[in-house]
Formats: sequence, C-alpha cells, structure tokens
Amino acid sequence: MPDPASPPVREGDLLAGKYRVERIIGSGGMGVVVAARHEQLDQLVALKFVRDEALGNQDAVQRFLREARAAVKLRSEHAAKVLDVGTLESGAPYMVMEFLEGRDLGQVLAEQGPIGVEAAAEWLVQTCEAVAEAHAAGIVHRDLKPQNLFLARSVGGASKVKVLDFGVSKSMTTSDGAGGLTQTRSMLGSPLYMSPEQMRSSRDVDARSDVWALGVVLYELLTRRWPFEAESMPELCLKVVTDPPTPIAQHRSDLPPAMVQIIDRCLQKDPALRYEHAAELAEALEPMAPPASHVIVERARMAMASTNRTTQPRLTSRNPEVVAQTAPTPAAWGSGRVASPAMVKAKRSPALWIGLGAVAAAAVAAVVVYAIHGADEPGVASTASAPVVSPSAVASVVAAFVATPPSASAPPEPAASDTAVAAASASAPARPPPTPPGSAKPDPTPRAPPTGRPRPVDDIPSLR
Repeated sequence: MPDPASPPVREGDLLAGKYRVERIIGSGGMGVVVAARHEQLDQLVALKFVRDEALGNQDAVQRFLREARAAVKLRSEHAAKVLDVGTLESGAPYMVMEFLEGRDLGQVLAEQGPIGVEAAAEWLVQTCEAVAEAHAAGIVHRDLKPQNLFLARSVGGASKVKVLDFGVSKSMTTSDGAGGLTQTRSMLGSPLYMSPEQMRSSRDVDARSDVWALGVVLYELLTRRWPFEAESMPELCLKVVTDPPTPIAQHRSDLPPAMVQIIDRCLQKDPALRYEHAAELAEALEPMAPPASHVIVERARMAMASTNRTTQPRLTSRNPEVVAQTAPTPAAWGSGRVASPAMVKAKRSPALWIGLGAVAAAAVAAVVVYAIHGADEPGVASTASAPVVSPSAVASVVAAFVATPPSASAPPEPAASDTAVAAASASAPARPPPTPPGSAKPDPTPRAPPTGRPRPVDDIPSLR
C-alpha cells in the first residue's frame, strides 16, 4: 500500500524530459511544491503536483486545473506566474511556476511581530492590485491569508508581494463546483479568514468576500491577532456569522483613525456595506502607503475600469435607451466616434450659413461701390437709367438680410470684418469722380437724397 504522504516525484527525477527536481519546497494535504531546474535553459522553476491520494478525487484535480486557468489570466507583477502545465506518467498533473525567493507574510509576522502601518498598507495595496485584476476577470480567490501572500525578493534586494494559490478560486460568471479542499478533510478555505456568506455557502460569494479576507489579513498584520477567536470550529463559525469583530483598538491603540475605519468597513456583515472590490480598498489604503504605491493603485483602478467598459450595454436597436447610430462619416474618422445624421446636420449648418453670408456681403459691397463710383462717371452708359442707390438703402438691405433667420436654425452672426466694411461704406462721404481734361466741371450743387422707403432688392439693377 503506498504511503499517503509520499510525493508524486523525488529529488533527481527528470520530468517532461526537461525539468530536474532539486528539492521539495513544501507539502500540503492536496499537493506538493518542488524546486526544479530546466535542463536546457538552466532556469530554476517551481513545480506543483497533486498528491497521489488526491488523484481519485475529481474535485481536487479540477481545483488544480482551476488554479492554473485562473493564474494564467493574470498579468499583474503581484501574481505568481504559471509557465506550463503537464501530466506525469502516473497521471498526476503538475504546474510549472516562476521560482520565488523570500518568505510568506505568515512567516514574516511570526518572526517580526506586528507590522508598521505604512508597511502593512504597502503590502495590502500590492495584494489588492493582483486581486483586483482577478476580480476584473470574474475570479474570486476565496482563500486569501498571510500564507498565500509571498514577500518575494526582486532585483536590487527590494521585496514585493506575490499572490499564490488560486486553487480555491471561483468564477463569478459560472457556477462551478465547490471543488478541492485546502486539506483533504477540511472546509473550503481557511475559516479564520472566511466571510459570513462564505461560511454559509462557498458558492454564493463574490469579490466582497475577498475584501473581508483582506480586512482580516490587515487586522492580523497590525496586531498579530484575529478579529474572531474561538476554542473550536463551531464556535468560530458562530462568531463570524453573528458577533461583531473585536475592536482593533483593544490590541493596538496607536493606529490612525482612517486605518481603523478601513478595517471596520472590510468586516461588515452585510456585503453591501463593504468595499465593492479590491481596487476600491487599494484607493482607501493609498494615503497610508508609500508614495510609490500610487502607481499600483492606478493599475488596480484601471483593471476595474476596463471591466466596466466591457460590461456596458451593447448599442442595439433592441435597447430603447440607446439611440440608433449610422455608419461613421468622414467627420468621425480618426476619432473612433460614430456621427448620427443630426450630428452631421448640426456641424454642417453653421459653415453653410457663414459661406452664404460671405457671398451676400460681397454682392452688397459690389452694389455699394457701383452706386458710389460707377454711376456718375461721364461717358459711361447706364442700363435703363439706373437710379442711384443711397448708402442708407444699402445698409437697410444688409440689415434685413442678416436679421432674417433660416427656417431650420438661426444662421451665425456676420463676421466683424463684414460689419465694419458695411458700416464704413455707409458712413464714408461720397467722393466726386475725376474730371477729364477739357470737360466742364460738374455741378457743385449737392444731389438731394432719394425720398421714400428703400427700394426692394429686386429693383436694384445689379442684383436682377
């Protein structure tokens, strides 16, 4: 009979013809994690295996595959990367992940004790970025705890949080089975970090259940205690569902009021009173985190914003609240916008009336010049003894044209330059025409202005 605790591989084994197992990193109730080196690339990776005893449990295998599918969707630098998956000859599936050097937050807490406010806020903001991307992809982690938050050393000695173990994750868009256990005979998830609704049903949870767990993690990082403590599992579950959390001020009194309020909101029994998702929690923590955390908060916010854009109602004729749109017009090309006929008409009408106004102003100016200079020149025959049009009559015609609105919409006001020209023409005194040599001087007697109302435009010869 095989030993239930025996791992599916041993040190020195060659897997998939390229991964040489070097040592066992960790072992749990369902799986084993080992360090292995790629034979051709000389790259150190982490391989995770399903235990032999769990192979007969279809739910456990599905949980393993679910972890791989969930992790491969995340591009955040704060989520552990999955590089490959495969199956051993024994039928045990394995997963190849990036190799991380460092400690999980549970080990850090055990070694250092309660964490400072700024460091705790920084680690939670980094965690929220990866979890927010998961929430944007419709994935709930359901097992967030310090042991699944790994403080990995990066280039230059800096550390950053990596979120591990999406094996208990659940899709918010599909009703998959509960699947898989943190240990083969335990509850789904870790009771100390489970929300009241997750206590009742692990299937009926959403992103706000992860927000509860992050609130418990933050509480623990700051105090090394839990908001709900009990001597037995039934007592713990009862307290989580019915009792208020122990005020954090009883364990640590030097916390900023804003931090206390954040934790209290995360631990509300009613999910509607919590932060909606991890990105919103990251925004609340930003003032207490280092300035460099602003970029991480923005990435978390952008992840959720992209989800909001993709989930907006589609523009179809079946939606009465959405106005039907036509194909893009040249005015909309390059902007990504679709212009409706009303939009095109609104954009075209001002330009049309400005053009017509300019043409009319030019025509009227020509009449003024002709009336002032052309009609009185000697030796120039006039058509049908065209009468002289006074500047005041011309000004009346211009005013009547400008004041007349179009039938659909009012035209734009005439340009300032056109108005100035018309005014100058109306106010400037008429100059006498030049006298040719040898001709008689014109009568110096001023010509009397025409009487009566201005003549209609149709009676002006130049406009007929």
